[in-house]
Amino acid sequence: MPALASARMARPGLRFSLDEAAIPPFGPRRGTLVLERPSGHTITLQTPALLTGTSRGVVPHLSRDHTRANAAIGLLHVPFESFLENLPPVPTLQSGPNPLHRYLGFDPDHHILSLSLRDADDLREMPPNGNQHVAAYCLRGVRKVAPADWTKYVQSCTPDIVVALSDTPHTSPPYSQKRLTKSIERSAAWLTTLLAATPTPTHPAPAVLVHLAGSASHPARAAFSASLTQKLSPLETAAVGGLSNLDAGVFGYTIDLKPLRVTNDDETTSLIQTSLKSLSPTKPRLVHGTNGPHDVLRLVQDVGVDILEARWAINAGSCGVALDFMFPVPESVAEGQPKMELGHNLYHEQHRLDFVRLADKFRAASEPEDSASKVCPCIACSPVQPSQRIVHGSDPSEAADAYSQNGRQETEYNPPLTRAYLHHLLHTHEMSAHALLVSHNLAVVDAFMAGVRSVLDNEGRDGFAAQVRRFEAAYSEDGAVVDEARVMWAEVDRARGKGRLAREKEKLSDQDSVAVET
Repeated sequence: MPALASARMARPGLRFSLDEAAIPPFGPRRGTLVLERPSGHTITLQTPALLTGTSRGVVPHLSRDHTRANAAIGLLHVPFESFLENLPPVPTLQSGPNPLHRYLGFDPDHHILSLSLRDADDLREMPPNGNQHVAAYCLRGVRKVAPADWTKYVQSCTPDIVVALSDTPHTSPPYSQKRLTKSIERSAAWLTTLLAATPTPTHPAPAVLVHLAGSASHPARAAFSASLTQKLSPLETAAVGGLSNLDAGVFGYTIDLKPLRVTNDDETTSLIQTSLKSLSPTKPRLVHGTNGPHDVLRLVQDVGVDILEARWAINAGSCGVALDFMFPVPESVAEGQPKMELGHNLYHEQHRLDFVRLADKFRAASEPEDSASKVCPCIACSPVQPSQRIVHGSDPSEAADAYSQNGRQETEYNPPLTRAYLHHLLHTHEMSAHALLVSHNLAVVDAFMAGVRSVLDNEGRDGFAAQVRRFEAAYSEDGAVVDEARVMWAEVDRARGKGRLAREKEKLSDQDSVAVET
C-alpha cells in the first residue's frame, strides 16, 4: 500500500473502539475515543459522549477560563463559516502546532476539536450549491467555498476531526430525483478531494467524518452509502493514495437531524438506519441537532449513536432555565406521579425568594453526602474557593506573602449559588447569569451521559430499554418550561436590553401627551 494511504489510515493518534467485538448494526453500544498527541499526552472519552457546539469558536456565554474548568467539555465542534468574512480566514493565518486550538484558546491536552464548514443548526434558506462550490453564511453574507479551498483551510487549521463537504439542499422541500442525484454525486466527489490531500509533518491529515447524504429519501441515502463502499477504479485509487474505496479513508459518520426533520420528522430513525445499514458498524457515529434528553436516549437505543451534540442545553441556559434531571431515574421517584419538568424557569416569580441550589437531583460539593446522590461540579453549584490569593500588581505586605506561599492544598468549596440569586441576575440583565446556567446545564447533561454509560455497563441493553421507559414516564418532553422562559426572557430583554432608554423616553412622552389632553 502506498505510504500516503498508510499515513492517512494510521491518522495521528486518533482511535475509536467498541467494547464488544460482535455487535448488532443498531442498538445501544459502549465505546472509547482516544486521541494521543505527539507530545505523548492522551485524551480519552467514553461513549456515548457529549459534543459541545460553539459559535465563532466560543461556547456561548462561557469565557476561556470557564471552558477550561468545565470537565463536561472535552469534545467541541467549530463551524468554520463564521470566519469567512475575511479572506484568507484569520484562523488559517496561525502558525505552529495546533493552530486552531491556540487561536480559539482551547487546551490541546484536554480538548478535541471537530471542524465543519456549515453550522448544522442553521436552517435559513441559502442559494443553491454548485458543482464546484458550497454556499456558506458569514457576517458579510453568503460566501462560495470551493472543495479545494476547504482542503487548504483544513490543512492550515489542522483540527483533530474534519467533516467533509456535503451538498445538503437548503431550499424548500420536496427535492426532485435529479436534485438528490446531484447531491449524492457532489458529496462523493468533494469527499474524494479531501481524501486526496497530501498530509505533511506540519499539516497532518485529520480524521475525516462524512455526512450521510440523501435527504429524506431512503433510496438516495442507500445509494450514497453504496457509493462509499464501491470499489474504486485504478485511477481513482491512485488519486486518493491507494484506498480501495472512499469508506476506507473515512474515520466515522455524521448526521444532521434538523434538515431531516424539516422534511420528514416521523421517519428520522429509519432514514438514519438506511444510511448506516451497509456501512461499517465499528466506526463512530456523530449526530447534530438533538431536541432533548428523550431524543438522545432514542438515538442511542434505536440507532447506536456514539457522540451527540446537545445545543438544547446551551439554549436552555440562554433563556434562563436550569436543567434538573437524572438518568437513570432515582428509585425515590414513584411510578404514576405527574411528569416532572426537565428544569426550572428562573425568570419565574416563584424563585424570587427561593434560596436553594439550582438542581434538586444533585447536591453541591459543600453539602453533606446524604443530601443527594451525585455532586454537580459546575461553577454555580460547587464554586471553588481560590487556593491562593490573587495578587494584582505589587503587594509587599507580609500577610499577602504568607498567604501566597502557604496556599491551601485541599480544594475548598463555597456554598452553592441559589435560585433567588440567579433570578435576580436574570432580571437585572446581568450576563453572568447565562454563564452560570450554561456551565450548570452542560454539567447536568454530562452526568446524564455518564448515567447512560453506567446503565449499559451494569444492566445491559434490556436494562437500558427499561430505564428509558422509566425516564419517558417520569419527565415531560413538551418543553413547556423552556417556552415559558423564552417569553419571560423576551420581556426582560425589552425592559433592560438594547434600546431600553429610547423605549422609556417614548413611553414618558406618551404619558405626558395623555396628561396634557386630560
